[in-house]
Amino acid sequence: MDKKYWLITTGLIALILPAIIMGFNYFMDPLWCFNISHRYNQVQVEINERKQKTNYITYRDFSYRGLLIGSSRSAFISQHAFKGLSVYNYSVNGFRMDEFSPYTNYAKKRNGRDFEYIFLGLDFENATRYTLDDSMRTATTQNFTETNSLFYRVKTLLSIDTARYSWQNLKNYRHGYWRYYDRNNVEHIRKHTREEQIGIFTQHMTDYADPKKSRYINFVYNENYKQYLEQYKKENHRSRIVVFLTPAALPVLEMIVVYGLLDDYLRWISDAVDVFGEVYLFMYPNRINNDYLVNYFDPSHANPQIGDMIVDAIYNRPITGDSDFGMLITASNFRQKRPVLEQLMKNAHDPRFQYLMKK
Repeated sequence: MDKKYWLITTGLIALILPAIIMGFNYFMDPLWCFNISHRYNQVQVEINERKQKTNYITYRDFSYRGLLIGSSRSAFISQHAFKGLSVYNYSVNGFRMDEFSPYTNYAKKRNGRDFEYIFLGLDFENATRYTLDDSMRTATTQNFTETNSLFYRVKTLLSIDTARYSWQNLKNYRHGYWRYYDRNNVEHIRKHTREEQIGIFTQHMTDYADPKKSRYINFVYNENYKQYLEQYKKENHRSRIVVFLTPAALPVLEMIVVYGLLDDYLRWISDAVDVFGEVYLFMYPNRINNDYLVNYFDPSHANPQIGDMIVDAIYNRPITGDSDFGMLITASNFRQKRPVLEQLMKNAHDPRFQYLMKK
């Protein structure tokens, strides 16, 4: 009798436990495989943005007129800020130029047609010399293959790792989290105190000044950067590509000059203008970038409300010249703008982090 009871109990556990795990993972959906939205899963922590956003467009009705693509700097721009235009934000943390094409092509395939608009966010740091190694190329291919594989969603439901993410998101719903997505693919940031902001900036600027960690001390301009842009334009010639050069806080702008990267910065702008004819520039000293403790949550990432201002400037109410945040750089005006930008950058000065910069 005891053995029979044990067998029945074990069998029930073997059946019930997976069902509970599957139900919980489906309910929370941390990998964005199901179109489930309720108040308990509105705080979605970044697990793997490439995977999550690919799952999102694979397992939902996907029909958009516009695509926004870039790095984490562009990820904080709300896709719903574009007035009268449906846009999907496929921007992810650490996106490299090599990755733009395969992810854009996948989005076009899912969309069933070319996008009317592509909003391309370019970062200065992305112009550095690097190669996408074989492991990263393989990961890109595997991402698309795995997402479309048979029983992929069932496997995620049965996954203990997925259950951990589900539990984490549920806890974050109750207690909050400093950075998260909602179920509409919009990224949010918790408001920090001024003291917290200074601490965050100090840590990041210290890393930027560390030769082992700095993206600026070791910066070498990628001689193939312009070629990447030309290839991307060629592949998407049926779309109107709107290019914007993403902003950065004043201490970063000063660091570019201190570490002798001003010519590379100007070349980065020039290459983008040469390829696309015009670009919207936000990475220069201006009222938003200068008041960085209010408008940024770290030196390289502006707060989401600044993303709304970018959308206004590049689409809703496009700027046609200079403004207090953003300027339109064209093939015809860059020669006149170049010395102005050069002087603005040379004048960039913030005493708070001077001790970190070695001239």
